[in-house]
Amino acid sequence: MPLNNKRPKPHKNRKKIDLQYKDTSINQQYGYIKAAVGGCTFTVELLNKEEKLCSVKGVLKKRVKMRVGDLVLVEPLTDSENGRYMIMFKYTPEQKNILEKEGHLNVVDNEEKEKEDEEAYTFEEGNTYKEIEAKVNLDTDFIDLI
Repeated sequence: MPLNNKRPKPHKNRKKIDLQYKDTSINQQYGYIKAAVGGCTFTVELLNKEEKLCSVKGVLKKRVKMRVGDLVLVEPLTDSENGRYMIMFKYTPEQKNILEKEGHLNVVDNEEKEKEDEEAYTFEEGNTYKEIEAKVNLDTDFIDLI
């Protein structure tokens, strides 16, 4: 009998899954899995630093492995803020890179940005730029622009 030298064929015909974007009309949000609670339930940290308790959609339970640190798309099951959420989609690293390039994952609050700008300009007395600007009254009509 000849030896069985057949190797398994590589998966050339893998289905490419289309990239899903969040739908703001149904309050979908992006988040990262923070911890596994058990029973297909995870703690997910959303991009606005909120933590939500999420369960996995039935189709994804057996098809996709969820790990801590994975980027997921989350949808609320109820209208209340403290209600349960459902994980609708898990992104691959390639899909995550596409979302970052398109700017979907860059969420910065305006208040935090203003605080960072204020802290960037500190002087010897410890005052910020806005405090010094409030003390000094400049006549803008008097200043000549060259």
